[in-house]
Amino acid sequence: MIGSRGQWGKSLLYEDSPGIPLIMTGMDIPENQVCRTPVSLVDLYPTILGSVACSSVSQKSTSLPGQSLYDIMDGDYDSERIVFSEYHAYGAPSAAFMLRKGSFKYIHYVGYEPELFDLEIDPQELTNLAFEEGYRDIIKEFEGHLRDLIDPGEVDLQARRAQALLVEKFGGIDKALQSGTQAETPAPKI
Repeated sequence: MIGSRGQWGKSLLYEDSPGIPLIMTGMDIPENQVCRTPVSLVDLYPTILGSVACSSVSQKSTSLPGQSLYDIMDGDYDSERIVFSEYHAYGAPSAAFMLRKGSFKYIHYVGYEPELFDLEIDPQELTNLAFEEGYRDIIKEFEGHLRDLIDPGEVDLQARRAQALLVEKFGGIDKALQSGTQAETPAPKI
């Protein structure tokens, strides 16, 4: 997000921030193949386990979210696959949660209006479709998917409590504000 939308940090869930380029190479990976099915970092765990042929996997490990990237790569495009991301950090007025499914991306902010983008027709995420008449059912569907995964208000509250404990642990708000580096890189002087 170096200058995208006037922002200088990765504190939003537009594609510039959570979108991580992924390139795989290896003996059993076809060259020049592009997989459009969305994936997330939780897919790395089963991928790594499969790569090293780990035979001593606990029951808890196999119940974790994620799917091997090898399986995703070998399959057809999965327009129904949902990936999830969340953001809780310095300067954020609330938690932000993102779901991707097919060409749509839904962003939920606790206490604020949602955003919905069709990345196929609007890859720059410039047009929020959340309040367009024809997209109400899609918003309801995404809200249902999000609440199947988490309780957004409760997760936001847990994050705020954890942040407050850390601030106190390290000397209080005044000390926290005086420590560390700037939150963003200043724009260059031309």
